[in-house]
Amino acid sequence: FDGFGLGCTKLNNCNGHGACDYCYNKCICQRGFGSTEDIITIGKDVDGSCSSRVCPVGKALTGSSLTSRSSLAECSNVGVCNRISGTCKCYPPYEGTACERIGCPNNCSGHGRCMSMRDLSKYYSLDGHYSYEYGTASSILNKAWDYDVVYGCACDSSWRVGYGANETQLPEYFGADCSLKHCPSGDNPFTPKDEENC
Repeated sequence: FDGFGLGCTKLNNCNGHGACDYCYNKCICQRGFGSTEDIITIGKDVDGSCSSRVCPVGKALTGSSLTSRSSLAECSNVGVCNRISGTCKCYPPYEGTACERIGCPNNCSGHGRCMSMRDLSKYYSLDGHYSYEYGTASSILNKAWDYDVVYGCACDSSWRVGYGANETQLPEYFGADCSLKHCPSGDNPFTPKDEENC
């Protein structure tokens, strides 16, 4: 192809991640390496040689796109994109491949399950009934954008938790990270009322 011009030699022949457009001496990069289909929002430092990686995208959690929670951004606008590896380095407390969620403190200290707000709303319905699932009512979708972004701990308990007889309203482990522990309790034998039967 020497007779057709420089081609993409100045762009290292697209680094094995694209095809050369010989008419315009530019690379047409594959997805993930600066394709026109890629969402590139951090740094805009993809140089057109198909050597820089694009990072995973998630709902934009900060920045000018706050008015539209459906906007997508690399590293969800809460992390830094490593153009060599194509991975996000998230700002604390964000985590996930695209920094798409706020993780649980201390990973629930080994005494709980890390769950989304949507799942926690179902889990902590102590009486077994709930009228809606957080973030899914059609009239509040634009307000409950965090239903799958914010995570919290559902702490473990060796005793039954609920409002019924022989149940307690508080789990054994508690606190934001489930690092605190309640002592076992029961009926006070010095009172006539059975405190376990609320």
